[in-house]
Amino acid sequence: MLMSIGAVIPLLGLNYLYLNSPDGRPPSPATLAMIAFGAAIAIWFVWRTVSRQYWRLTDSELIAGVGRPIRLPLADVDKVVVGLPVEQPLPGTPRRGSPTLRLAFETTRASTLVLIFRNGLVLPLNLRRIPHGTELMTELTSRLKNRLAQSDVYTTDEIRLLRHADLNALISR
Repeated sequence: MLMSIGAVIPLLGLNYLYLNSPDGRPPSPATLAMIAFGAAIAIWFVWRTVSRQYWRLTDSELIAGVGRPIRLPLADVDKVVVGLPVEQPLPGTPRRGSPTLRLAFETTRASTLVLIFRNGLVLPLNLRRIPHGTELMTELTSRLKNRLAQSDVYTTDEIRLLRHADLNALISR
């Protein structure tokens, strides 16, 4: 969804540039700036999406992203909680959307692993929709099984922090 939003501005600029350009004149600097700005936003959206969906697990660390990967040592994980807090992220969410959409939302929340690190970082991780993501999450769970906890162990601060959290993105407290 973010990629389509980011693509709107450059597409509008290209539409003006090639289809609606008055009298074949070259585009103004403002039009070129708009296209460049839109392209930069689109590239940022694509890079962000790809980075959040690219994960590797080694013997000692979980590696996130491409380009400048983030290395998260498994030894620094304080606890792993299966499932996000039961509270919905926005008031009234259970009444919105179709039953199928609500079920998918609740399934995603229930299958998310929340890694809480000793240094205060929190990572809500759900890779079930990417290739080999389920296997990676299963392997991660088995390696950290001595630190597993159920979703009822969240503190009030953690619930507030995770209420609006993006999946697969590090959160600092």
